[in-house]
Amino acid sequence: MAFNYTQKNGAFHSTISLAIILIMAFSGCRSDSVELADGDEPLPDVVDFNTHIRGVLSDTCFACHGPDAMAREAGLRLDTPEGAFAPLESDNRRHAIVPGNPNSSELYRRIISEDPDYVMPTPTSNLSLTNRQIALIRK
Repeated sequence: MAFNYTQKNGAFHSTISLAIILIMAFSGCRSDSVELADGDEPLPDVVDFNTHIRGVLSDTCFACHGPDAMAREAGLRLDTPEGAFAPLESDNRRHAIVPGNPNSSELYRRIISEDPDYVMPTPTSNLSLTNRQIALIRK
């Protein structure tokens, strides 16, 4: 079967459309690679929730997603592995943290976002994570 101009043109437009969709889908996110600053301690070979992640979340997330049920927002509890790895209350097909799969982790997507309406911690909290903390959560 010959590949005529119309087919070539259609394939070209399909490729451009796909590229535009992908750019739009990822435009609100920082790069997946997180570079450590000079002097940062190297990441551990194995990341453990209680040893490495819980402290980061305690400093930046527990005010809204910690042990105080009265202050907890979105029904999300991050101070225990059971809460952090459980399905989200808003959509039981998604999880705050998916071990070994940061791109499927809502928490990771939110901490790397540059969209002020989506990013966590919220800009109004005046809290932020370091590149090392983000890299730990990603790993």
